[in-house]
Amino acid sequence: MREKAGQNCILICWLCLLLCLCPLVSEAAVWDGDWYYREGSSVLRDGEEEPDEWKTFTYPGRPPLPASAHAVVLSKMLLPQDQQVNTLLFSTSGQSLRIWLGNHVIYSYGAFSQNELVKGTHWHMVQLPVISEPTPLNFELHSDSSSQLGYIDGLLLDTEMGAMKRLYLYDLTFMWSFPVAILFLLVMGIYYHFAPPERKRLYRNVLAFLLVFAIWLLCSSKINLMLWDQPVFWWSLMSVTAYLLPLSANFVLYEILRKEKYAHMEWVICANFCLFVLAIGGEVAGHHMLTGMMDAFYLVLGLGQGIAVCWLVEAAYSGNELARAALVPTVGFTVLGLIDGVSGHFRLVQWYTFVTPLGIYPFAYLISAMMRLQLLQEHSLERRAADLEYKAALAMEKSERDALTGCYNRHYLQAYLRDKAIKEPFSVLLLDIDHFKRVNDACGHDRGDQILKGFTEVLKRELDKDKHLVRAGGEEFLLLCPGLDMRMACLLGEVLRQAVASRKIAGLSITCSIGAACWHGEGDSTEAMFKRADQALYAAKNSGRNKLVAESAEYTSYTR
Repeated sequence: MREKAGQNCILICWLCLLLCLCPLVSEAAVWDGDWYYREGSSVLRDGEEEPDEWKTFTYPGRPPLPASAHAVVLSKMLLPQDQQVNTLLFSTSGQSLRIWLGNHVIYSYGAFSQNELVKGTHWHMVQLPVISEPTPLNFELHSDSSSQLGYIDGLLLDTEMGAMKRLYLYDLTFMWSFPVAILFLLVMGIYYHFAPPERKRLYRNVLAFLLVFAIWLLCSSKINLMLWDQPVFWWSLMSVTAYLLPLSANFVLYEILRKEKYAHMEWVICANFCLFVLAIGGEVAGHHMLTGMMDAFYLVLGLGQGIAVCWLVEAAYSGNELARAALVPTVGFTVLGLIDGVSGHFRLVQWYTFVTPLGIYPFAYLISAMMRLQLLQEHSLERRAADLEYKAALAMEKSERDALTGCYNRHYLQAYLRDKAIKEPFSVLLLDIDHFKRVNDACGHDRGDQILKGFTEVLKRELDKDKHLVRAGGEEFLLLCPGLDMRMACLLGEVLRQAVASRKIAGLSITCSIGAACWHGEGDSTEAMFKRADQALYAAKNSGRNKLVAESAEYTSYTR
């Protein structure tokens, strides 16, 4: 439910961004009459017009020029206008330009030698002088690429402030998207650093796509010319990254669908790569293939990504969560890319800004899903580790516990003595159930087991967590008393003895004898201390049982 809500939120934001761009397609000024064109570079002056040489065409399309054409003049009648409405704004790609107002050149851009013609996309903002009568406005265009010749994109006549505002609006999608792409790069870089090995390659491919996308955004923006006024460089880099965008995106999808046997993303990647190599090779050879291959680029984009979407849908239905999440950005980027192709390359609609940058917002859905799955995986690993630790602790405790009474056993005693540094005060009590063998023989072993369990339960009720009760063997128990000197240990032992004697255990009156010994510091040993406790217990039994005897000098078996 949360995933669906998040997806809907992203899609709503995306649609709102698109709606914000709707004003960009409106016409900002009204021109008089038809558009005319004349092949060649001559602009005829007053009195020299030959009307039959001028032909009409429909703007924003371009004139029907032959493939051999390298120069054309476009003409439009300009009426006297408000003095404030004096700024032309438009862009050209791969064309040198002169603007004539009547008989005078008012603007020039680029070289007009066949070997020095400009490349790349450039935005022009031209201020017009005041006119008092209808005057032809002529655009003289030169290009070494006949496919680009004759296109004037986004032409409008407005105030200077209105033109600057419109130029800003053309770049709005890039300004919205570039910081987001950089943020995602940083976030995914951090996640890549901490990602488990099995996810490293997927994260690396996502980082590669985001890097290519960020470079393409920068190159496609008009702001880049403010950073460095080299339109050829920016256009070339934009064209190269445009071919790399679907290629790098499909490497991401390849990792997501790698385990799906029916999905063959390598075929789509191969098609993208071959197209990229042909475009780069043709451009290097001087055949303008970066532009010339764009028809094939959009064909491969539509078919390749359409097939990838089908595979993603099938994988999503089979439970692949990443495939489900990848559907949103894949469809988003493909649709937006095709819209830009229809408007920017094929020029079938009048739309003068890129909408592909908005694809970064549905891409956020995939990134959030990847981060969520990684967090779930980490949580699962932590839970499994805690489970294993708990089971190991249980196994360890089981190995250190007596199965019948639940007391510690000799294994625990050995570990305790090995791991704990014994410091004064420290005492031990050795307890033995009186006449247990006689009771066991008379009442049976089952009754004897009940007596052992009941005996330890009585003792445990009187002990705190710092005291460790160990079953030394048979009916003999050892109580470790860290922090108690001999006097305090004897008081505790007496409490335990009376508690046993005052209760019926398994229906019988039971008593116990206790021997006490303490740690004598440096020079003492645990073996000697236990021996002294054993001797004290022996003395308690010999003196009538049901009593506590502490070690005395005659039991001491060590020398300071």
